Amino acid sequence: MAPSSAALTEDVSTDVTTRLQELADYYTTRVNEAVAEDRPDLVRALADEYPDAVAALLAEAG
Repeated sequence: MAPSSAALTEDVSTDVTTRLQELADYYTTRVNEAVAEDRPDLVRALADEYPDAVAALLAEAG
């Protein structure tokens, strides 16, 4: 029996939520490393890049 559309929507939503958390974790780690290395230029670059990465992930998820 095929899964219901509600179950599919929940699976997709969970996948997107998981991917967003992984992306946030990745950027958090990178920013923390940049701070530890006293690299405010890299912190700024990562902060500027993050919203675009989130938008790309959401666009890909549809």
